[in-house]
Amino acid sequence: MLHVILGDGEMTKRELSASLEDLLETNGDDPFWFLIHAKPEPTQTDTSLMAWIHEREVYYQVVGSDIKGADAIYEGFQEKYEIKNLGPKIVDIMTNVPDEGEDADLLALFVSDEADAEEDRWLYGVIEKVLAAGFKVKALNDGMTEIGLEEGEETEEAEEAPEPPKPAAKKAAAKTRPLAAVPDPPADEELSREALEAMDLEDVKAYAAKKGLVLKDRTRKATYIDRLFGEEEASAEPEEPEEEPEEEPEEETEIEALANGHVDPNEFAAAALSAVANIIQKGLEAVRAG
Repeated sequence: MLHVILGDGEMTKRELSASLEDLLETNGDDPFWFLIHAKPEPTQTDTSLMAWIHEREVYYQVVGSDIKGADAIYEGFQEKYEIKNLGPKIVDIMTNVPDEGEDADLLALFVSDEADAEEDRWLYGVIEKVLAAGFKVKALNDGMTEIGLEEGEETEEAEEAPEPPKPAAKKAAAKTRPLAAVPDPPADEELSREALEAMDLEDVKAYAAKKGLVLKDRTRKATYIDRLFGEEEASAEPEEPEEEPEEEPEEETEIEALANGHVDPNEFAAAALSAVANIIQKGLEAVRAG
């Protein structure tokens, strides 16, 4: 049995331990393992969860957008999945990674009891995809209450998906918690990266447009998200070459000036004779002095 644990919600260490021990007892001799969301800043509940897993040497894999940047509590995983869009990948893992005949469910840690809480928006986006694929979802920090779509929200995919085998009874399993539709965020609301990654491309485009960001057709969702967070690549437009300062023309010599017609020939001749006379005069004075 694969248990996927997602969310940033909290619960006491005692409640968490009791819920995990119930899972251990319910599975009996049947092996079970976890897929954990590796975070750079884990909650206290995340820390307690990983301590329980390590203490009992339970097999686990991790998923996240930056595994290298995740906290050290997640070290020791047997497999990793580094992706940005959690929703589709979680469904893919739950569908294809477990052994044949092995079941999977999602255990959610909700931050708030309010369905429109921004902190849980990305988690609701993932849950919708998991439910649509026919898997069960339970609230780990709400007595393992089973999450279900509200009446009229079932998608065609959910209707066509075969009914998964019912797991063994668990405490408080009779309760159900409806999954409210994720409302569209107001134009001035700032969504987190995880909330955007859980949204469809068209929803991300609409949100970006409200923020004044419009990109070319066929732009990937990851590019929209990076641009929304200011992580744009350097412009590909070629830079204009810097204009080199004009060199000032060198001063013409007297001969060059004469040749270029910039000096009167008579004036030049007079100046030359005067210069020769001065040289001769200096030479005579030197002879006399010797």
